[in-house]
Amino acid sequence: MNALLEILEDIDELDPLTREWRNQVREAAYDIEDCVNNFIHSPTKNEAKVEFIQEIIQRFKSLRARSKIAKQIDELKAQVMEISNRHDRYKLDDYISMSSYVAIDPRVSALYTDATNLVGIKGHVEELIKWLMDGNKKLKVVSIVGIGGISKTTLANQVYCKLDGQFDCKAIVSVSQKPDIKNLLNNILLEFGEQRYFVIIDDLWDTSAWEVIKCAFPENHRQSRVMTTTRIRSVAAACCNYNYEDIYNMIALTDQDAKRLFFNRIFGSGGTCPPHFKSVSTEILKKCGGMPLAIITIASLLASQPNNLKEQWEYIRNSLGTSHGENPTLDGMRKILNLSYTNLPHCIKACFLYVGIYPEDFTIKKDDLIKLWVAEGFVRTAHNDHDAYCVARGYFNELINRSMIQSILLDHNDDVLTCRLHDMILDLIISKSTDENLFTIVNDSKFMRRLCGKVRRLSFHSWINMEKYNKIVATICLSQVRSLVMLSYGFIPNVLDFRSLQVLILENSDQHDLTGICTLTQLRYFKIRTMEQFKLPSQIRGLQHLETFEIEKVPHFGFNSLHHLDIILSSDIIHLPRLLHLIIPDQTIMPNGIGNLKNLQTLKYFDLGMNSLHNIASLQELTNLKDLHLSCSRGSSFVGYKDVLFQSLARLADCNLKDLHINHHLSTMCCDSLNGLFKSAHHLQRLFLSDWQFSRVPSWIGELNVLHSLELSLGKLLKDDILILAEMPSLALLYLHVRSAAKERIVISGTTFIVLKHFKLICKRIPLTFEAGAMSKLQILELEFNARGMERQMELPFGIGHLSSLK
Repeated sequence: MNALLEILEDIDELDPLTREWRNQVREAAYDIEDCVNNFIHSPTKNEAKVEFIQEIIQRFKSLRARSKIAKQIDELKAQVMEISNRHDRYKLDDYISMSSYVAIDPRVSALYTDATNLVGIKGHVEELIKWLMDGNKKLKVVSIVGIGGISKTTLANQVYCKLDGQFDCKAIVSVSQKPDIKNLLNNILLEFGEQRYFVIIDDLWDTSAWEVIKCAFPENHRQSRVMTTTRIRSVAAACCNYNYEDIYNMIALTDQDAKRLFFNRIFGSGGTCPPHFKSVSTEILKKCGGMPLAIITIASLLASQPNNLKEQWEYIRNSLGTSHGENPTLDGMRKILNLSYTNLPHCIKACFLYVGIYPEDFTIKKDDLIKLWVAEGFVRTAHNDHDAYCVARGYFNELINRSMIQSILLDHNDDVLTCRLHDMILDLIISKSTDENLFTIVNDSKFMRRLCGKVRRLSFHSWINMEKYNKIVATICLSQVRSLVMLSYGFIPNVLDFRSLQVLILENSDQHDLTGICTLTQLRYFKIRTMEQFKLPSQIRGLQHLETFEIEKVPHFGFNSLHHLDIILSSDIIHLPRLLHLIIPDQTIMPNGIGNLKNLQTLKYFDLGMNSLHNIASLQELTNLKDLHLSCSRGSSFVGYKDVLFQSLARLADCNLKDLHINHHLSTMCCDSLNGLFKSAHHLQRLFLSDWQFSRVPSWIGELNVLHSLELSLGKLLKDDILILAEMPSLALLYLHVRSAAKERIVISGTTFIVLKHFKLICKRIPLTFEAGAMSKLQILELEFNARGMERQMELPFGIGHLSSLK
């Protein structure tokens, strides 16, 4: 069935008869999966010793459950036979076509940056800067208006970067079609006072939202500036107080810029189009209508083809239709985006559509997406779940390569940490997901009334109360819902109604009683993000398929610090054999026996001050651990557990540990005895030891060839220490906290720190000299020192002008 559904996905337009038959096949596949899962998790004889009467009762329950499943199997057989007969009766094989494979483009990183930020933007940036820097002391609002996908946000971001250092404070805030004003104001309510500020409000949709937002901007006669972006001219006019001279109308790219953008993405920066592609490329660009998003999407598709054949270009040209070339509407844009979707490998399509469970302008964590894809069963491998996470990361990178999702935050190793969807792509996803019944979004009362039948995944984007919720559940079968995603404040339903849940996400939850999750025997992913106290079940041993267990505490609105959450983990959490990711707040007590979690890959945050010596020693048994964050929230004797902890860390370093973060929070401690423990830590990529002080840079640091992020606290920094760090081949981020620097000047030569991008040094004196060519890729330099304590010029840094890449 799944293979047949994949084939049907390759057909651009299905006739109504075939579409209905496809829907029936898909629902039958869902029903079969539900039946199999119910059988696997049906009542069986308890392995523990029970009384005779209890055993008899258990057997009757088991027989009744098996009888019910047998009846379901008979019904499914009849359903499948009817679907098969309908297929033969209407000769639906005539509509089946074969799919094609699309390869990964290794050049996308450099091309993506050039395509989105530079082509056709420079002139607009310069003109807008002139508008903003006109010398007028009064608060000025400039609005960029244009159709979605025309690079309004890109332009605003470029202006924002160019004006760096011109204002006392800056901020960028994204709005959505249905903004949460409370959260929005929480993001932009800064203490501007008498400071000169520059704020960008991105993607405004109505004047009522602006009327509230503008109250956050005081008139302080300091030449402060606000820039808004919107698709609606009337909103732009309201932002500028109907001063139409302050409205900047975005237009489509010129033919020359469109060609440059298109060919750079396909053939590389500065590449030219072969003569035999010129005619077809002109027709494709005409259908893109000068829209940067459309051009990037189609060019990304062509760049990812295994061979540059004219037939492929002609196929894409013919598939686009003519509507966009004649009438550049949002529907035309969707056709272009839909073409990129249909050319995705089948294994990635469900993962791509699943990103739509998040609302517009939502910043999505890559790690969350990867875990969810695996939990939903979208990632299948020939081996085990460990391989599934590697495959899922490949899926994510492929979506970035194809410009289907946009990277937001990257680390200094150029790994994407967070991403988002362009609104036009989100529009496509919602359309596709509705057609395929992948998930159902609840975001307003009108949409609620349209819910009916079998809903597999529910994602709530807007505030909901019990009355609205009851209207929803009256028309759908909750027992077949596999995923429940609550991304807004409000009423949280009783999880006991969702007995087939595999994914449960409660963002901004005010739910107090979560004891019901212990009955969700198919649950694989659980995450709660809350500011309120809540109660977990005392026993969760039944969650034998749980892979991710995450609790995140968030601040109260209007308060700067987090309040304490008293979290008591279930005593049998150590008996979950498939648990891979355990993420809990500090100050959380783990039950003894953490060493039982042999498959654990992520452990955040293990509080040394709240856990027993037995648990600290048991850390060394977690040989599959890749990401470990340690904290210490309360006073405890470091001497009492130091040797045990070091022994555990040494064992983990010998295995698979990639990320180690230690925040002791209490006092800086000398850890020279760690020397030698990490010599074989060949997998270590990130090491943050801000509160553990070494006398000097340990020699073993220089042997960590794949380490790209390092934070150390040192008693002294001498020339030899710099030499150790300077030769590290992968080091891209370096934070040093130094108690005392060398008396003689330390020279950083032009052949060292070849990949370093971010360098931060905290010391009373900074006797550094940067030679020409030093730190050639350094973009960020942070120096914190005691300026008043400088007795002579020799204690200041020299040669900063030699840092050619500094931003």
